[in-house]
Amino acid sequence: MINFLKYKSIFIYLITIVLVFLWVGVVFWSNLVFDVKIDKIDKLSKNIFIDSKNLKNDLIIYTSWEDLSWFKLFSPCKIESKFVWNKLNKYVFQVKYLSNCFNSSLYLENKYWNKLLGSKINLNIFTKAKIFELFSDLDNKNLFFIKKYLNNKLNNLVSKKDIFSTLEKDRLKQELNYKLSILNDIIYLRSLKYLTPIKWVWTPTKLSKIPNSPRPYRSSYTDWIHHWWDFDTSFRHDVRAIDSWVIVRIISDFKFSDLNKIKKSKNLTKQEKLDNLNILRWNQVWLKTSRWDVVFYSHLDSITSWLKVWDFVNKWDIIWKVGISWVPDKNYKDYHMHMPIQKNPYIISKVWKYTFNDYENWDWYFKWKSSKYILENQDKVFKK
Repeated sequence: MINFLKYKSIFIYLITIVLVFLWVGVVFWSNLVFDVKIDKIDKLSKNIFIDSKNLKNDLIIYTSWEDLSWFKLFSPCKIESKFVWNKLNKYVFQVKYLSNCFNSSLYLENKYWNKLLGSKINLNIFTKAKIFELFSDLDNKNLFFIKKYLNNKLNNLVSKKDIFSTLEKDRLKQELNYKLSILNDIIYLRSLKYLTPIKWVWTPTKLSKIPNSPRPYRSSYTDWIHHWWDFDTSFRHDVRAIDSWVIVRIISDFKFSDLNKIKKSKNLTKQEKLDNLNILRWNQVWLKTSRWDVVFYSHLDSITSWLKVWDFVNKWDIIWKVGISWVPDKNYKDYHMHMPIQKNPYIISKVWKYTFNDYENWDWYFKWKSSKYILENQDKVFKK
């Protein structure tokens, strides 16, 4: 015979778990509306472009024999929603996205926050940075090919009759023009020179601060080569974006003690040496440019708090400040912006598949060029 007093606490625990599961089930199912049937769901577009004034809106059309006018659209993202009109059992709702949010699900709910079963749909949500990413891993030849394709698609859309409703055709035209405008921005930016990262500070002429200068004292843990320029300036001086593009990496919590992570050996692999260089760069921001080069802004003191990975930044934007390199010692006062630029090799099989290690393995600008060549040609890369 079971001693109930002995196992009383266990029984109470099990009963509590059962009651909790029952309560969760009741709450979940009570939040679904079963007595309204959705026959069909249409949408003006499957795409939302959050950075566009007009294309962050969409129309969602539900076909139903029930009255849906007292419902509204709901999303985990911040949106505005309203019922617009109904005709022939089609109920049209307008939705507008109010923030950068990538949860693509939408569904109807009533005034009691009950979800309408079968009303869920998913949209493709894009930002300007995301579209840039799709285009700019490509070289100019492929960019012009895509531009020609989009223009042909736009021209064919205009010439065809009675294929789309007026609203659908106008929406598709807007989307194509939006993509073309971004593509044209990329092509234009690629025709320009980069800015120097510090306003009024031109590229250095001191041989120890330009690419390929030797660093023999680091031979046991790096390739002992200086990969780019050091732009001398004052502590906490403003640093600007040298081009318009997107942030792909932020390191902002480095400590002096992290230098202890550097590996030292005669048998280091190339990647281990690159990893050591990454540590020596301290706090940093990696910016992908319009040419899809990757800039390593290094030795930073502070990084703008609102900055996040895959944020779009504009050329000239002031978004971080110069810090201390801590190398070779904690009291080192040689304040400068160390900025390697890794040159995109445009490997077609790697498009949209590049990793951080790939970026580090790209050649830097002016790799193995003589100091004379660099000093004579740096103005082909930068403008003041």
